[in-house]
Amino acid sequence: MDGMNILSDNSYLDDLSISSFLLLLEDEGFTFQFPMTIFNPLKPSTSNNDLQIFGGHPSHPHWYCLHFDGHNVFIYDSLGSGNFEKLTEVEKHYIQVRYPKQVEEKRVVFKNVTSQPDGSTCGVYAAAYATTIALGGDPSDFVYSQNSKEMREHFYTHIILARKLVHFPSTRKN
Repeated sequence: MDGMNILSDNSYLDDLSISSFLLLLEDEGFTFQFPMTIFNPLKPSTSNNDLQIFGGHPSHPHWYCLHFDGHNVFIYDSLGSGNFEKLTEVEKHYIQVRYPKQVEEKRVVFKNVTSQPDGSTCGVYAAAYATTIALGGDPSDFVYSQNSKEMREHFYTHIILARKLVHFPSTRKN
């Protein structure tokens, strides 16, 4: 994979970049469903340990991090949408199909996380949140770097090329 999609300012991460990252999460024991095709239709989760980057729809190219711990669905949004109703219909449908019990019981929780500094690094920040979760932390306990170039370079060099999960530039909140 060349790094142009990841390293280029003002570009969103594409499906290939997200897929490469999700495969690293799978190596760490997390489950996800990606991509959804006619041969792999969307279905309810059977795991108690989902960690997913979802979104990226052409009409709304924004990526979110989603973590299902077996009880609640946690959504980490670098734009801070803050509630289920602000999601697009496609995003709502994804959550409703994957986690019907949690939607019905209102156990979809939006966590307050560091906002992205621009209009295009949502995928990188979603990967940062997922990395923190995979390494045993809670993204809402950290303040991530606001330097999008530094975050993009870390994602490409230390994670995608090295094929391992390494904490993104951040500091722990007091």
